[in-house]
Amino acid sequence: MAIEISLLNLRVVREKTGTYDIDNAAITSSGKLSEIAIKVLELDQRAEEVFCIICCDSRHRINGIFEVFRGGMAESSVYPAEIFKRALLSNSPVMFLLHNHPGGSLHPSLPDRQVTQKLVDGAKLLGLKIIDHMIVTEGGKYSSFKELGIMPE
Repeated sequence: MAIEISLLNLRVVREKTGTYDIDNAAITSSGKLSEIAIKVLELDQRAEEVFCIICCDSRHRINGIFEVFRGGMAESSVYPAEIFKRALLSNSPVMFLLHNHPGGSLHPSLPDRQVTQKLVDGAKLLGLKIIDHMIVTEGGKYSSFKELGIMPE
């Protein structure tokens, strides 16, 4: 008896490529991460909360940048499977998380901290590593979980 089997293929499609005035593609500091958040993602200018990831190789060179979720003025829902799907499809063992607070608060909320912990735990199961989670506000101000000493290991 013959059965029908679907042969499937997954691809990452490049939506847009741009040239940005950034020294190099490796993320070596919170300052570099904030520069990308502002120059490339324009997180300091968004009216709604946006959650993004930067996927990198093991030397922190950028493989891809994804805007994953968009929410209201105060929050956006974050689904781990959608985060990890993008990292795996771009062959990226390292990720940086970014989102904005349109209200202007640089303080990580309890939900911010909880979702970060959930994503770090999930990343470990997949052999991935999340280096930092950054919050960006109007005027290019930012706070880094790593610099604040609250980034889960």
